[in-house]
Amino acid sequence: MPPERLKLRFTQSPDGKVHIESAEGFGDLTYTFDGQAEGASLTGRFRFARKGQRDGDDANTFPVTLRRVDDKLQDKNYATSVSGLYSNVEYNEEGSDLTGAELVLLRDQGRLLGILTLHEEEMLPYAVTGVVVSKQQLQFKTRTQSGDEAYRAILSRDKIRLRRTDAAASHETTSMVLSKKKTLREFLNEK
Repeated sequence: MPPERLKLRFTQSPDGKVHIESAEGFGDLTYTFDGQAEGASLTGRFRFARKGQRDGDDANTFPVTLRRVDDKLQDKNYATSVSGLYSNVEYNEEGSDLTGAELVLLRDQGRLLGILTLHEEEMLPYAVTGVVVSKQQLQFKTRTQSGDEAYRAILSRDKIRLRRTDAAASHETTSMVLSKKKTLREFLNEK
C-alpha cells in the first residue's frame, strides 16, 4: 500500500505493547497490528477486514515479525542498483481503489529480499522467497492462498519487466512493467 494512500495511527505503551491501525482505511478495508516491541523487532498479529466484519473471523489475520532494517542498507555504497521500490500502481477514481503491482527489493545479510503487492480486487502483499539473481534477471516465488507462484524479472536501469511463470499463470494477467519509483535509500528515509 503506498504510504500516501493510507494514514496510520501508532501507539506504544511503556511495557512495549504496540498498536497500529489505519486512520481512515482504504475503501471499506481497515488494517490493524497488535504486538510487542522487543529490541529491534516487533512481533504480533496483522489483520485486515472489511468494515462491519466480525472480530472472530481469522481468515485475514496473520502472525508477523518485523525487524528493523540494518542501518548499513541506507549507505549508498552498500545498496545495490536492484534495491528499491518498483511500481505501476494507479489510483482509480471511478472505482475508488488501486490497480497494478508494487515490488520492494532490498539486500539483507547477503540475500535479496522483497515484498510483491498485487492490487487486484483487494490489496494482496506477498513475501518474495527463493530469489535467484543471474546477470540482469531475477527469479523468485511468492506463497499465496492458492499456492506458490513463480516469477521471472528482467532488470533494466529504471524498470523491471515482471512475468509470472508457474503453470497456473494465464497469459493475459502475468506480464507487467514496473517503473523504479525510489531507490532503497529514498524508500527507507521516507517520512
